[in-house]
Amino acid sequence: VRGVRVNPSEIEAVLEKNSIIEKALVVANDSHTSLISFIQISENHYSVSNPTAAVQFGATVFFINAPLGEAISIELQKLLPQYLVPSFYVFTHKLPTLPSGKVSRKELPPLSEIRKLLTESVNETKPLSKTEEQLCCVIKGILQ
Repeated sequence: VRGVRVNPSEIEAVLEKNSIIEKALVVANDSHTSLISFIQISENHYSVSNPTAAVQFGATVFFINAPLGEAISIELQKLLPQYLVPSFYVFTHKLPTLPSGKVSRKELPPLSEIRKLLTESVNETKPLSKTEEQLCCVIKGILQ
C-alpha cells in the first residue's frame, strides 16, 4: 500500500484484540492506495451497530457506522504505524465464511459497492449540533 509492504494479518490480529470485534479481514483497495477493514461485531456488542448506510450482498448485510469506525481508527493509531491503519471500516454481524472457517472473500461486496456505501454514509451524516449545522452552511456556501 502506497509503496510499503503491508501484512494484513498483523492488522487483523490487533483489531481482533478489541472486545467489540469478533473477526476482522483487511484488504487493499483496487489501486493499492488504502486499506479497507471488514469487521464482524461480537454478539454482545450488536447494540453499537447503528448504521449510517447499509447494503445487502448475498445473504450478508454490510454497513457503515462512522462514529464506531472513527473510534476504532483512533485506537489503532495508538498501536500501529499510520500506514497500517485502515482508511475505511465496513461492519457486519457475520462475515461470510468457508467450511474451513476462513472468510469467503468471494462473498464480500465488490469494492465498487463499498464506495457507494461510503458515499451514502457521508451524504447521510447530519450535523449533531446548531454550531455544526451553521459551520456546514458556511462551508457549503464556500464550496458552491
